[in-house]
Amino acid sequence: GKLLLPVLGKHYGEALEARELKVESKGGRWSVRYFDHSFPLSERSTRGLKRPPSDPLALHRLLEQQHYRLAYWRVASDEINYRRFFEIAELAGLRIEDPAVFESTHSLVARLARRGAIDGLRIDHPDGLADPKEYLERLNQGFARPWIVVEKILADYEHLRDDWPIHGTTGYRFANVLTSVYVDKAAETQFDRVYQRFTGERASFAELSVWSRHLIMATTLAAELFMLSNWLARIAAGNRFTRDFTASGLRKALAEVAAHFPVYRSYVSARGVSESDRKWIDWAVKSARRASRIADPAVFDFVHGVLTLDAAPSSGARREEMLRFAMRFQQFTAPVVAKGVEDTAFYRYNRLIALNEVGGHPAHFGLTLKAFHAASENRAKHWPTTMLASSTHDTKRSEDARARLAVLSELASTWRLWLRRWSVSNRSHRTGDLPSRADEYHFYQALIAIWPAEPERLRAYMLKAAREAKLHTSWINPDAEYEAALERFVMESMASPLFIKALDEALPRLAHLGFLVSLSQALIKVASPGVPDYYQGTELWDYSLVDPDNRRPVDFDVRRKRLDERASPAQMLATLADGRAKLHVIRQGLAVRKAHAALFHGAEYRPLHADAGFDENVIAFSLGGRVVAIAPRLFARRLGDAVAPVGPFWRDARLPLPEGDFTDVLSGARHAGGPRPMAELLAEFPVALLVNSGQRS
Repeated sequence: GKLLLPVLGKHYGEALEARELKVESKGGRWSVRYFDHSFPLSERSTRGLKRPPSDPLALHRLLEQQHYRLAYWRVASDEINYRRFFEIAELAGLRIEDPAVFESTHSLVARLARRGAIDGLRIDHPDGLADPKEYLERLNQGFARPWIVVEKILADYEHLRDDWPIHGTTGYRFANVLTSVYVDKAAETQFDRVYQRFTGERASFAELSVWSRHLIMATTLAAELFMLSNWLARIAAGNRFTRDFTASGLRKALAEVAAHFPVYRSYVSARGVSESDRKWIDWAVKSARRASRIADPAVFDFVHGVLTLDAAPSSGARREEMLRFAMRFQQFTAPVVAKGVEDTAFYRYNRLIALNEVGGHPAHFGLTLKAFHAASENRAKHWPTTMLASSTHDTKRSEDARARLAVLSELASTWRLWLRRWSVSNRSHRTGDLPSRADEYHFYQALIAIWPAEPERLRAYMLKAAREAKLHTSWINPDAEYEAALERFVMESMASPLFIKALDEALPRLAHLGFLVSLSQALIKVASPGVPDYYQGTELWDYSLVDPDNRRPVDFDVRRKRLDERASPAQMLATLADGRAKLHVIRQGLAVRKAHAALFHGAEYRPLHADAGFDENVIAFSLGGRVVAIAPRLFARRLGDAVAPVGPFWRDARLPLPEGDFTDVLSGARHAGGPRPMAELLAEFPVALLVNSGQRS
C-alpha cells in the first residue's frame, strides 16, 4: 500500500550501501535527500531522532516507516501505483476533477485572466484528463473572454467534439494537411517499391502500429495494464455470470482492445455514452476479437459491456465502479497510442518521413487538392478560430524540412538512384550488417531534410530515432554494439569526401525546390481560415529535427536585420536561400489579416481552379471574395531547369478571380477580377496574396 517512488539510479540496496541516500534536518524537519530529490520523513518516524542514521541498515529501518517506498527506476514499468504523464515517473498525474485541486492549480492563471493579462489558454494533452469536457466547462466559468485551444490529436476519420466549449485545436491536423497536399499521391506505388527493395520491410503501417502498442503495454505501461486487469477481474468476480473471467484473460483482452483502438480515446462519463464513443468501442472490441487467440473469447463481450456501461445496472455502487473503470481505461488508451504509434511506429515505418508527424497518418501517401479544400471549408464553417500550426516543439521535423522531403515524392526515380549510389559509397562504413538498412534509409532522408548539417546533429538524431524505434536498441535497454555501429556509420559517412561530393552535386536542386514548396506553404498558412501560430525561428528557413534539435537558440539579430531590409520580388527570388522571401510572405500576410480580420474567421471559403491542364498544380481560394491566395504545388517535374513557377511556366493557364479590383500585397501588381492568366498573376513571384480594393459595380 505504499506509494512507489522509482527515482534511484541503481537498486535500492546498492544505493543504501553507496551512502547516496542522506538524512538531513532543516528548520526542525527531517528529510532524506537523493541528489536533487528531497523526501520528507514522517514526524512519527523521526520522533526522538538526534542525528542522521550512521549506517545503511539504520537508514533502511527509518525508510521502512515511511508512506512511500524508494525504488530503482526500472521498477516503475511493473509496479508504478499512481498516474503519471506517459512513462515519466516524476510527472505525477493530478486529480484535476477534484474542485480543490482545480482551484489550487489554476489560481494563478485565473488571476492573470481576471486582470486581462492573458487572452487565451493552450491546453496540453487533454486526453489525459478523466473528463475533458467537464474540465473545459470549468475553465470557461472562471475566465472572461477565453480563447481556448486543446492539443487534441484526431484520426482522419474523427471529428473534434462539438460539445466541448473550445475554439479548436493547436493545429496538428492543419500541419499534416499542409504537408500532405504537397506529396504526390501518384508516386505511392513507385515509392513503395523503392522503400521495400532497399530496406526489405514488408509490414504495413497498421501492423507496425499494433505491434508497437503491444510492446509499450508490455514494457513502460505494463504496470498500468496490470492494475486495470486486476480491477476488472474484481468487477467480474462480483457477478455469477462473469466470475470465471481471469485476470490473465482480461489482461490479454484489454491489451488487444487498446492495441486496436481507432482513436486516442473515448469520452464515456457520468453523462453517458455518446454515439461516437460507442462506435469507437465497437470498432476496437471487434478488431481485438478477430486478432485474439484468447482461450475464452466471451471475455470480449464483458469488456465491451463494461466500457459502454451496457453491463452496468441502472444505478448503484456496481454501476459507479464500472463507470470509474471505463473512465480510467480511457486515460490508458491515450498514452498507449501516443507512445506506441508516434514514439515507436513512426520511427519504424520510414517510407517517407515527411508524413511521420504528430497527428499524421504515414500510411496515407499524400492528399488530393479536393480533400485539401474540403478540410479548409470545414474549418472556415465550424472552427474559424482554431490554431494553424506548421512547426511546434513536438514536431518530428520542422515545416521547411518536411517541405523539402515532400519534393522527394515528385522525384521517386531520382531518389532510387541516390539511394543506390550513396549506399555503395558508404558500404565500407558499415559494421557487418549494422546498422539496419531501414536505419540507413532513414538516415539519408534525415540528411536531406537538414542539409547542409553538422555531423553531430545527425549522429544525435539517428541515435534517438533508433532508440525510439525500439528494434535494435532502446532508451531502457541500449545496445552498445548496435549504437556504436550506427554512430560510426553516420560520422564516417559525413566525413567521406566521396559522399560529400555526391551530396554537393545532388542536393542543391532539391534544396531549391524545397524553398519554393516552403514559400507556397507559408502563403497558404497565413491566408487560411484560422489563427496561424509561428514557432520561434521559423520566420526564416528553419531546418530542424525532433527535440532537442528544434530547441536550438534562435538568432533574432538576423531576423531583425531581415525585417529592416527591403527587396524587390526579383531580388528575393534570386536570393531565396537568405529567407527574406518567406519573411516577406509572413509579414505581408499578417498585415492583411490585421486589416481584414473577419475574413479569416468565418467568411465564405471558395476554392478557385486553374485550367489548361494546371488544375492540380495550383492551390487557390478566396475568403469572402475579398482576399485571394494563390500557391503552386507539385511543380518539380514541370519546372525543368527554370528557377521558379513564374511567368511563362504557366503557359495559357487562367484562374477565375472574384469580381473587383485586386492588389497583390507581395508584388504590388494590380489585377482586375474575372479569369486572369496565371502568367500574369505570378509574373514575378511564385505566390500571390490578392486583396480586393473595391467591388466593381
